Amino acid sequence: MVAQQEKLNKVGVVLIARQTSSRLPSKVLLKINGKALIEIILEKVLQNTDEYIFAIPDNYENSDLREFLVSNNYRFFAGSENNVLDRFVEASKQLDSTYIQRLNCDNLLFYPSYFKKCYDSLDDDYDIFTNVNCANHSGTSVEIIRKDKCSITVNPSNYEREHIFPYFYVNKELKRLDLECPSHNVFPIDTKSEYLKAVNYFK
Repeated sequence: MVAQQEKLNKVGVVLIARQTSSRLPSKVLLKINGKALIEIILEKVLQNTDEYIFAIPDNYENSDLREFLVSNNYRFFAGSENNVLDRFVEASKQLDSTYIQRLNCDNLLFYPSYFKKCYDSLDDDYDIFTNVNCANHSGTSVEIIRKDKCSITVNPSNYEREHIFPYFYVNKELKRLDLECPSHNVFPIDTKSEYLKAVNYFK
């Protein structure tokens, strides 16, 4: 049973969330069938691992999100809003897992079965595992790094601070494995029209 649980939790998921999206503010707290988007995402994450943490900005503009996480007893780390890379790395330190996945909380429609398939591809020969080269990765992006490689060792660019994994991709010392592409085409929730489309998706 212990070995099975260790295998289940070999991946810890850092869920990147904020209220201050310019195109659809507070989208992570919008509801579908009575549940906030981040609740639905977490339920799907928990099908493959118990190790998770939300990484949110530590400021007043995100106080409703923080209150929601506290009231639901969800694990979270609050850090810099603009330096998302640092927020990701610091949040990852709270997880007890071999690998760390970055998951944006607008990726509502991913298939847990696909994530499991990606997790089964992880091995000690590589440091980074990604599907960003897939034409249909948008909305179901998978970016994973070994926890012992998840650190900031040189000063990142502003682009890397915002987008996280480009910082690791340029490190030639980290071996990268391109994952199998997803078989389903989905979409991230960036706009009100996409949110309404997702509402219909769940009917």
